Amino acid sequence: TNNYVELIECKYSLKLALREHINHVFGDSNLIIAYWSKGHIKNEVAAETIDLALEVAKLRTVFELKGGIMAHISGDDNPADLGFHR
Repeated sequence: TNNYVELIECKYSLKLALREHINHVFGDSNLIIAYWSKGHIKNEVAAETIDLALEVAKLRTVFELKGGIMAHISGDDNPADLGFHR
């Protein structure tokens, strides 16, 4: 699903940010930023999604402990969406 792909993107964004000492990660999926990347995920989703969310939550914890900030931005302001929200 789109949410699963957004979660994968979050995982690799956090890994890249940690490796390259980047302090800010942004995303336009409120579900991913506010819940899933913090490990808050309902049991009704697929087990592989839950596993990925927990993996991302660990990465996010490390990222934030090192001073990183993860924040939500509007899809209208996200250049990665190539204007699809307009």
